[in-house]
Amino acid sequence: MAGKTVIISSQPYFYKKAELFPGSAFVIGADTAVRLINPKYYDGDYNKMLKILVGCKETGCTFLVGGRNVDCAFKVLDDIDVPEELKDMFVSIPAEQFRMDISSTEIRKRSGM
Repeated sequence: MAGKTVIISSQPYFYKKAELFPGSAFVIGADTAVRLINPKYYDGDYNKMLKILVGCKETGCTFLVGGRNVDCAFKVLDDIDVPEELKDMFVSIPAEQFRMDISSTEIRKRSGM
């Protein structure tokens, strides 16, 4: 990771992170990617979800997506139905390069955060 800056943020919303850190690549699991494009988290409004995420895209942000165990199955970006307008902002991290079968919640618990 030479020459790269890693920022840890407590900001819960990616659209806010995109405003704070334009041009950033956010590393997320497939489970988070599923939630990120789920209209349920945008008042059930598909168009609101698209508008917000296109706004993130316009700041130059991308999402690097690692595989995760979801409902007892290992899921990767290719398993997720990303809207066409957003596909180019999601980049897969191949399982051969990175796979850690532990949730960020569990990591925080273990580290006392």
